[in-house]
Amino acid sequence: MGNIYSDLDVFIIRESNYFENTNAEYIEKERKTFFINLNNINLDVEVFNKDYVLNLSNELKELKINKDVRIQNIISYDFKMTNEFLNRFLYSICIKNEHLYIDIKNNISYDNFFEYKKLLKLSLIDGVKLDITGNLSKSEIDTALYQFRNLIFIIFEIILSKEKISVDRDKWIILKFMNFIKIENKYNNFYKIYLDFFRKDLSNENECSERIKNSLPIVLRELEKSLFDEELSI
Repeated sequence: MGNIYSDLDVFIIRESNYFENTNAEYIEKERKTFFINLNNINLDVEVFNKDYVLNLSNELKELKINKDVRIQNIISYDFKMTNEFLNRFLYSICIKNEHLYIDIKNNISYDNFFEYKKLLKLSLIDGVKLDITGNLSKSEIDTALYQFRNLIFIIFEIILSKEKISVDRDKWIILKFMNFIKIENKYNNFYKIYLDFFRKDLSNENECSERIKNSLPIVLRELEKSLFDEELSI
């Protein structure tokens, strides 16, 4: 992943008092960001409040999926930032204070987070499915196609979470999914559907509409099969 124009990402976890005194260009409650050019290499530096990291770790450790609680409210922190932090921390290479790094990493329940993320993404499917069928009924083919492609991204992210593969950017979902199926030779039906809707000509509206109508029940059925004995409301 990445290319010759990619920046190098650096992450620092600081004690709360040092975090508060850190100067930065972008300041959030739990994260501060600044930029450095070092020997013609652009560094994006994100500094995280250690209290946030430890509190998040404790939340994930105690995480219980309760059907009476809206899935979006189970974790108290912003999902996007949390997903970014956990993804980058999971795949990071430590350059300082390795014993503290290992202690923190070993105490993060990634299994619980992947389960939470999988269910969070699953909760989006009914709405996207209705949007697809509603736009098809009004012959809004481009909108239906956009949402069908969005559905494919959501399903791929569900599968990656099921397989305990983390991703924090939409642009990497396809790449990570393709890398996985090349190694494991699984989910090949999804690969065929991906080719149909991202690589083939869909300029004819009637043909595009029919392809969406025919493929929608297939992708939902394949998703249910891929999750085995889990009950889905799709």
